[in-house]
Amino acid sequence: MDGSSGSAGGTKKYPFSLRRTKRFYSLEDLTIDKIEPSSPAPSAPSRTHETTVGIDASDLYPEDSLARETIQLALVLEKFKAKIKSHTSKKSSQILMSAADKLFVKLQDVDSEIQTDLVKCAGVTKLKRKHLEARFEEQQAQLRIVHDKFKEDVNQHLLDYKNTIEEFKADQMELKTSLERQKASHKKLLLQVEDQMKVQLNDAETSILEVHKEARKKMKDLKHVLREFIQEGIFS
Repeated sequence: MDGSSGSAGGTKKYPFSLRRTKRFYSLEDLTIDKIEPSSPAPSAPSRTHETTVGIDASDLYPEDSLARETIQLALVLEKFKAKIKSHTSKKSSQILMSAADKLFVKLQDVDSEIQTDLVKCAGVTKLKRKHLEARFEEQQAQLRIVHDKFKEDVNQHLLDYKNTIEEFKADQMELKTSLERQKASHKKLLLQVEDQMKVQLNDAETSILEVHKEARKKMKDLKHVLREFIQEGIFS
């Protein structure tokens, strides 16, 4: 750095002010007016190497000289840069820790809410399941009653059908027996009528024969009378 860069006639405004009559041994010797956020910090070599080189180089220049003050300013800036980095890192760590704590608390709240919802859901599910199980058992009991009643009705219908079939068979047997009895009775009656008819026919035939016999006898008597009548008429 040369003397022209720090002259009063230059238009460039530095973010700090220098008191040229005082050496810079600490950060308190540097007054910072403003640091632009967009101004990138210049890259520098290692602090240990640069500090050693700065201390050795400052001894080469007379006290209160511009070059020596420039070197001391560079050392102060290096220390200030290191302090800013440390402060920034610490502040960033604090911000990150705060954000992490907030996120952790938020996650705990979310987890607590999720657990609460799960407990509620499990409770509702358990209640619904118990309700459905109760309804299922009730319907199963009703179905069992209906099944038993249906089974009883079917058995009763089968028993009634069996009794009806047995009664029908008994009626058939009774009707068959009755028909056989009537048939035997009719046969007996027909035989009796036939015998009576035979007797009556025989009696009628006998009567007819008697009538015919009587008629022949009368005819014979009539012929005899007529013959006598004729003979007497002729002879008279």
